[in-house]
Amino acid sequence: MEAEILAAAPSSPIGEPICSWYSTVTGDLVCESLAADYWFDNLRSTVRLDLAVEAALRNGHRLFIEVSPHPVLTYPLDVALDGSEAYSVSTLQRDLPGVGTFVWSAANAWVRGAHVDRGSLLRPGGQIVSLPPYPFQNTPFWYQAVSAPNESMMPGLTVAWRAALAPRAAASAENTLLLGDSDDELAAKVAAHLGIAEVTRLREMLMWLRSTV
Repeated sequence: MEAEILAAAPSSPIGEPICSWYSTVTGDLVCESLAADYWFDNLRSTVRLDLAVEAALRNGHRLFIEVSPHPVLTYPLDVALDGSEAYSVSTLQRDLPGVGTFVWSAANAWVRGAHVDRGSLLRPGGQIVSLPPYPFQNTPFWYQAVSAPNESMMPGLTVAWRAALAPRAAASAENTLLLGDSDDELAAKVAAHLGIAEVTRLREMLMWLRSTV
C-alpha cells in the first residue's frame, strides 16, 4: 500500500506553508514543505498531539486555540497542558449561537493574554470602557457561623443542650420546651419520646420573646 500511495502522490513537495506548525507525527516545528513520505507516515502513525504540545510549550507558547465548529481537541489539550500555566480555548460550539459563542471565545482568549481587536466586535456607535468602572470593595457577604444560643442572645432564658436519646423518665415535660414545626415528623417523634404534649413553633417563640423583652 505504501508504494501505491507514494506513486500516486506528487513527486515534488507541495507549496510552502503560509505559517509554521508543529507536527503530530514527530513533534517538530515545521517551516517548509514536506514530501509525500511524511504524509504517508502521517496517515499510518499514531497521532502524537502530546509531542506537538510539549514542543510548543518549550518554545514559549501559552495559549492554544482550537478553530473548529465544535471543540474536539480542547479536552486532550487540557490533559497535555495539565501542570503548566498554558490554557486552551475553543471557538464555536454545536447547537449554540455562532456569533455569541465566538465573541465569548474571543473574550476568553483575551483574558488569557491573546491580542483581540475588540473594536471589531462593537456595533456602530459602541465604545470600549475600562472595567470595572468602580473599585472592588472586597467586602464578604457570606453568613458567619453562629454559635449555640446562650443567655445573652435570649435575655431571661437559660438554654441547656441535652441528648434526646435518654429514656422518657429522665426528661421533665413540665420544664422542657421543644421548638420546631408541629407538622414535622421528626419533631413529633422527639416530642413523643420526651413526653411533651405539643411542639412550639420557633416563629411563635421568637414573637413572644420580642413582646416580653
